[in-house]
Amino acid sequence: MNKQPSHNKIINAVANFYNVRRKDLLGTRRQKKLVKSRQVAMYLLREILNKSYPWIGRVVGNKDHTTAIHSYNKIKLTKENDVDFRQELERILNIISAEELKTLLPKSVSLSVSDKDGEEYSQLERTIEELRKRSPSLVTSEREKSMLEEWRSGKTLEKIGIEWKLTRERIRQIITRGILREIANKVNEGFEIDVQEFLKQEKNQRKNLQDKLYGKIKIEEKKDSDESRRWSRFYARCRQCGTTVIPHRSHGLCIKCSGIIVDREGIIKEKGEKCEVCGIQRVLALKQFGRDLYVTHANKKGVATSNYLVLCRGCFLKATGKKLGTSRHKIKLIPS
Repeated sequence: MNKQPSHNKIINAVANFYNVRRKDLLGTRRQKKLVKSRQVAMYLLREILNKSYPWIGRVVGNKDHTTAIHSYNKIKLTKENDVDFRQELERILNIISAEELKTLLPKSVSLSVSDKDGEEYSQLERTIEELRKRSPSLVTSEREKSMLEEWRSGKTLEKIGIEWKLTRERIRQIITRGILREIANKVNEGFEIDVQEFLKQEKNQRKNLQDKLYGKIKIEEKKDSDESRRWSRFYARCRQCGTTVIPHRSHGLCIKCSGIIVDREGIIKEKGEKCEVCGIQRVLALKQFGRDLYVTHANKKGVATSNYLVLCRGCFLKATGKKLGTSRHKIKLIPS
């Protein structure tokens, strides 16, 4: 099995593509061109090598891991919304993939890649021609055949990667290599093949198959997501009772289950502004203990007033078994 491209190869490929020095890419200068190349390098290191953000930050000029996270998210978003930028990334990946294809060729064969538009397929044709001339290198492994069959059946790169315990980028490279070997074998058998057209047909067939398999599901999921909003930003329902009706309070719990008293003053007023055990009035409790009345749960579920107890400090400490102590933050009363 061929090794993944090293982080140095990825960084060098990005630096060469954007025509910047490696030293500047790894540095701290904030020129627009350097910032973009730096972010692209971090994105590709994450996608291809699946390394941690702290590791990526250290490799790209000892940057903080939050910088790597921001770079990855920004490039991912730009890739989804900008067709031209997506083509840029594909050309960089072609450069990296072509470097790996050198392992299939004898050392005497030189393989150079141009980053100009329209040059990628001619480069592939040259590579296939070199592979075709050396039939021993055209043997497709069982692993490549299996991955190609799964890919052509409509499986995503992510699912194939999970099965084979490899990254998506590594799966893409193996599938590309398998397709090139198939083309080279057919050319070796005497067939005339337009490489560009062959690869386009492969992509179109796969796209049509994926639309049939996943198109309806994606539409239904989108409708469901539009109709029903999430209960909170991170939780679909309460972690404890599973409700989606009672509002979210904190940490995945609704107001009912969180144990947080929302309307303390309202509860005290409804209870008559006095301790429910000894009956001392709120004003007298403040004078005697220097504390306002306590509102506690009465071991009942719900947010109704009857589910709470209002106690003075003395009764509260008796109930909890704690000793009455002094505090620096006693409430000062206006003398009557």
